[in-house]
Amino acid sequence: MHLEIPQVPPEHLDEFCSTRTFKIFNTNNIWVNLRSVKDHLDTISSEIIVNKKNLNGRGVIQLETSIGGCIRNFPRSYCVHVSRHRFLPVKKSDDLLAISSNLYTLSPEKSLVLNRSRPAPIVDLGKFFQKVDDFHARFDDYPDILQLDSLRVEGDVRFEKGVVLKVDDFHARFDDYPDILQLDSLKVEGDIRFERGVVLKGNVRIVNKSDRQKTIKSGTCIDNEEILFE
Repeated sequence: MHLEIPQVPPEHLDEFCSTRTFKIFNTNNIWVNLRSVKDHLDTISSEIIVNKKNLNGRGVIQLETSIGGCIRNFPRSYCVHVSRHRFLPVKKSDDLLAISSNLYTLSPEKSLVLNRSRPAPIVDLGKFFQKVDDFHARFDDYPDILQLDSLRVEGDVRFEKGVVLKVDDFHARFDDYPDILQLDSLKVEGDIRFERGVVLKGNVRIVNKSDRQKTIKSGTCIDNEEILFE
C-alpha cells in the first residue's frame, strides 16, 4: 500500500516518518511503460487525497491523486531498492539552498553527488526565504557551506558574494573530548583533530607543520610525549 503524508492521521505522523518503523521510503521516482499506461487508461483508478494547506495566510483544501497510488493498477510493478543518497527531494527553499551550493556536484551520469563524507547540513532559512522569488532575491551568490553542520536564519537577511559558513572550528576538531584527568600541560600547534577515546597524560605537545589537518586516532594514549607531523 502506498501512503502520502496527508493520508496519515496527525497522531500517527511521527510513527509514519520514523525510520525505525519503516525501513524503505519511496523516492518520488516512477518509470513507466507508456504502452502499458495507454492500455490501462480506461481502468486506472486512484483515491482522492484531501490535502489541507495554507496559501498566503488563507486555509485551502487541495484535492489530488497520487501517481504512486496508481501503481496498484499495474500487475507487474516492481520496486528498485536504491541507497539513501539517491533521494534528494526539494520541497522547501531550505532544500534548494543545499543542492544549489557547493555541497553537491553533478556527476557524468547526471546525478547529484555529495562532496563530503558526513551528511548534508540541516538548513532552516525562516519565513523570508520560503517563496522562490524571495529566496533568490536574498542571495547574490550561494554561500560556501561545505563545512557547515547546521544553519538557522531568523529574520530578513541577504547574503552577498563570497560568504563562507562553517562549523565552529573548536568543536569540529573533537569527535569527543580527550581524557585529560592525568594531564599536566598541553600545547597544540597547527591543525589537529581528535577522534574518540584519546587519553592525554603528563606534559603533551602536538605539532603539525604541514598545511593539511592531522588526526590523533581513536584509542591513542599520549603520555609525556611530543607528537610531530611534518
